[in-house]
Amino acid sequence: MRKQLIRCTFLFAFLLFAVGFTGTAAQADQITRTQYDKTYGVKSTTTVYFTTVPYRDGNELYKITKVKGKIQVLSGSLQVLKPKIRLGQVGPGPSKSGNLTGQIKDYTISGKTLSYTIYPPKTWKPVLLGSPYSRVGATVTATIKRGTKTWSFKQTNAQLK
Repeated sequence: MRKQLIRCTFLFAFLLFAVGFTGTAAQADQITRTQYDKTYGVKSTTTVYFTTVPYRDGNELYKITKVKGKIQVLSGSLQVLKPKIRLGQVGPGPSKSGNLTGQIKDYTISGKTLSYTIYPPKTWKPVLLGSPYSRVGATVTATIKRGTKTWSFKQTNAQLK
């Protein structure tokens, strides 16, 4: 039993050292953004929830945990068509090779209320922020229509470094 405990402790310590863990616990955080279309008749609010873990050299690993939001029509003469949200978690991973991971997924926003809660795939790996190649966040896009006129709407909510 004692040998197993020693092996287990050694393995745990090795794994922590191998990935560069600093010993500080992960922290949960969120960023909320609100944006209106050009007529102020459509309002989009998006909150990106993520965790951060301190990593080597003062950098941090980021991972999206969920995204919540709502698109509101404030003017009865407007319609929201084809609303979509794209989650992205792109950047170098926590490996020594520093390979870039491109984790992007599109979702359709549906229902009468146009509200959503989205969880990224469990297979997504955290990415290292502090690199010029890193982006973590969500982008909402839609087409707004009034009568025969249409225009594009785009809202980005991202943590960039």
